[in-house]
Amino acid sequence: MSVSIPKSVPGIIANTFSECYSLKDVYFNGTMSEWSSLPKAAGNDNLTAAAIHCTDGVVNIAWEFDEETGTLTISGSRNMDNYNLDWDNFTPWDQYNGSIVNVIINEGVTSIGNMAFYGCEGLKNVTIPQSVASIGYYAFEYCFALSDVYYAGTVSEWINIPVSSGNTRLTGATVHCSNGVVVNERILTASSLDPATGTLTITGTHNMDNYTEGAAPWYGYRDEIVSVVIVDGVKSIGDYAFANCSNLSSVIIPDSVTSIGENAFKGCDSLYVTVGYNANGGEGAPDGQTKTRGVTLQLSSTEPTREGYTFLGW
Repeated sequence: MSVSIPKSVPGIIANTFSECYSLKDVYFNGTMSEWSSLPKAAGNDNLTAAAIHCTDGVVNIAWEFDEETGTLTISGSRNMDNYNLDWDNFTPWDQYNGSIVNVIINEGVTSIGNMAFYGCEGLKNVTIPQSVASIGYYAFEYCFALSDVYYAGTVSEWINIPVSSGNTRLTGATVHCSNGVVVNERILTASSLDPATGTLTITGTHNMDNYTEGAAPWYGYRDEIVSVVIVDGVKSIGDYAFANCSNLSSVIIPDSVTSIGENAFKGCDSLYVTVGYNANGGEGAPDGQTKTRGVTLQLSSTEPTREGYTFLGW
């Protein structure tokens, strides 16, 4: 059930919506501030608890389900309600639980409630905005198909969101953040750009993602990137990772990197690379060398030493 209210209405008299238990959506053609200022007399709890669609956003929580795509979209400007199936406090989208494949939570919603998507066994993808500050108990319990989470904030912001118990399906998914990826609560890759120096620093413990051209998280800053520092622990450089970073002149690659993807440095016409050496607990590793684009680099023949070990390939 829905109702449209023009902003010309001077107020809502007592008990106007007292028995409208199915009221779900209210469409108000004024702003959220104007709705807040509208006088509402007692006995209108069904009205004030509904999703109020204003010209500049939604008051409370609104939702809609697209049966064709299996997408549940949730909007609003407050915390999502907490639910408890044991107490018959079901989610409003409960009837669609078996059909939900994608969940999109729009910016403005500030929490994900207890048991919000409990038992959505076909749920594969969730989009979470930066405004979400907490995730409730068992919100994603029994979401067996959940594989990818798209979070609008940074890796650091994601790992600082309090996640209550019963959410292993969420924390075990691949979380795509604005500056990196987290899997099984491990930071695979994360990046930060120092605008003062143009240095992009990438940290992590696993392979970097492979990207299509223009899809790397830092691509929008490609003209500002002058140097790249990949910290030890990152195990690969992904396809097209730094493609078209035309001002990139210096890259530091650790020995933990074992492969470099296709076109990773396509269009990096200013590039030279610093090659580092590691004695792996020994001593005598040669100094780093600089590889300039288009110039052959003769790697150092200086062999490090470590008692009881032989270094191969030097």
